[in-house]
Order: sequence, then structure tokens, then C-alpha cells
Amino acid sequence: MPPRKSHLKSRNGCKECKRRKIKCDEAPIICGACRKSRITCSFTESQAPQTASEEGLANQKVIITSNSLLDLELLHHFTIKTSASFSTSELLHQFYRETLVQYSFTYGWMLHTILTMSAFHLALQKESELNCSPETIQRYRTAAFLHYDQSVSSFRQGFSNVNEENCHRYYVFGALLALGSFARPRDIPHGSDESTQSRIIMSAFLEAVDLVRGMHRILSTENMYRCINLGPMAIMLRTQVQESAPSLDEEASMEIQLLIAMFQERSSGEKSSVCQEAATFLRRTFVQCSGEPEISKAFYWPSSVSAEYMSLVKANEPEALLVLAYWCVLLNKISWCWIMKGWPVDLLEGAITPVLDDTWKTWLRWPLAKIRTDKTVD
Repeated sequence: MPPRKSHLKSRNGCKECKRRKIKCDEAPIICGACRKSRITCSFTESQAPQTASEEGLANQKVIITSNSLLDLELLHHFTIKTSASFSTSELLHQFYRETLVQYSFTYGWMLHTILTMSAFHLALQKESELNCSPETIQRYRTAAFLHYDQSVSSFRQGFSNVNEENCHRYYVFGALLALGSFARPRDIPHGSDESTQSRIIMSAFLEAVDLVRGMHRILSTENMYRCINLGPMAIMLRTQVQESAPSLDEEASMEIQLLIAMFQERSSGEKSSVCQEAATFLRRTFVQCSGEPEISKAFYWPSSVSAEYMSLVKANEPEALLVLAYWCVLLNKISWCWIMKGWPVDLLEGAITPVLDDTWKTWLRWPLAKIRTDKTVD
């Protein structure tokens, strides 16, 4: 038997070759044995953050799972469909499909929010397809809820640390997350009574509005507003500027004025003052929302109205709910967007009407008539 060929021993081989007790050629970045076996080499880890060669990248084993394929599908759908579905501005369409997607590759929580929006949008589109199975629709909805939960968790953890450096990211994060919250299906158990139905719808609404109000708190800080207005997300602020002259909605103005007069006659104290102030603010908001406004304009009212008023809404105070009912007419103006479809009717008829007694329900005549008329026209 010929003598065994000897070789120089080295203590500098990669960890994987030492574990496998084989000779390591100590090639930089990835040794020959690891390249041949297509496994991760410890030399690659020690070289970080240097960029691996194209050959090294080509030889790395990539594992594609069903979930990652679904996420790729959702990201593709967002760039070609969803990004143009919640704004009437072409500049915003371009911002969402290009700038926002690029940012999401750096900030994972932003990517989760994008995938949330896309999954809810795709599930809704599939529902209208006759040959789409319920399992497929549920698959998209499940993905949407998973991404939404991760987004909300990230947002709440980081929101307390918002500063001038990261405020532009949290601003757009909060805006999209609020839209995702409104996009969630309002699943009401079959056979639920009116009280349960009202509670489920109002809870979903208040959760979404809380996100909207969080975004507004960022804007209310002068230094942060300036940073956002000068930063990469400025386009989202500039679309809120009225492009055409404000137009007085005489019908809405008159109906809200009648509501305020009723508060002055029937209510008293701080509750009456808070609701009158909220109604007056709503009257001014209608002036800025002629035609088919951007979503941000219609939501300026719930994002900015006083905390005292929102506490009255949460307590189901009749006067506060009536003002909210009149805002539903404004909400109906942005029903051109798939996210908001159904919300005016659900909020007004499903959440507000059941908790008011007959003496207050007479004041729902105008908002109910407006929403039902517009629904018939559609």
C-alpha cells in the first residue's frame, strides 16, 4: 500500500471544516469545501459587513417558503394595484410604489404595513371573483391580520421614542397603519344582537381613530412638522393643501347649525360646550372637503377634535354620537376608496343608531338620508 500523502496542518481553517474534520483550503470569504457543499462558511461571517462576491452569492443556498412566496405576491400587488387605490393624487401613487417600498426594505415594520394593505386589498378583490375559493380568500386575510398585528406592536413600542430624526418614518407608518386598521373586515358573529354589533363596530372605529390621532400628535409638534415637511415624506403633507378654493356646503352648514342650536337648548354644562365646539369644527371641515376629497382631509376632524369630545364618544353620550353621525356624511365622501366602503353605513346604522333612544334618533334624519341617497346613486 502506497504511503498516505501528507499535508500541512493548519489551525486557521473554517469552523465548518473543523467540525467535519476535513481539510480547509482557507480561501477568503468562503472556503472551497463549503462552496462545494453549498453551506454557510464561518469565513463569510467573519468578513461581514464586507460584500460577498457574485460567485459567493450565486453559490449560497436560498430557501423559499410558501409564506415568503405569498409576501412576494403581496409586495408585487402593492406596487401595481394597492399603491394607487387610496389616493386621487398621481404624485402620491408614485411615492407609495417607489419611495415607500424602498424605505420598507430598510425598516421591516414599514414592510409589514405595506403587506397588510396589499393582503386586505387582494382578499377584497378575490371576493368578487366567482371562481375564487373561500380558502384562497382566507389565506390572504390571515396574512393581512398577521402583518397587521406585527405592525401595531412595532408602532406602539417605538412611538414613545419618536424624535426629529425618525418622525417622518413614524408619520407615514401611522398613516398607513390607520388605513390598514380601517381596511380590516368587521366580522360580526352571526345572530349577534344590536348591542353586541354596536360595540364591535365602535371598538374597531375607535382603535383606528386612535392611530390617526397618534399621527396627528406628531404633526402638532412644530419641530417635527418642519422635519417632515422638509424630509422624504413631505409629499404626504402637501397633498393635504386645498388645491381649489374652499366651497361652502350650504346644506351641511345649515344642518350642523341646527344641531348646535339643539345642544344649546337641550343640554348644558361642559358636555354641551364640548359637543358644540366639535360640531363647529366639523362645520368648518365640510368647507375644506368639496367634491371627492383626499382621505386625509376627511380625517382631519377626528384626528384633531378634542380629547374631551372623544371621551364622550367612548362613553356613548348621545350629543357626542350625534356629531359623529353628522361626520359620517363626510366619511361617505371618501367611499370612492375601497378601504372606506361600508364604514358610513356600519358606523351610523350599526354602531350609533342602536344606542340612541327615540328622542335623539329624530336628529339622525339628515345623515341617514344623505348616506342612503348616495348609496342608491352608487
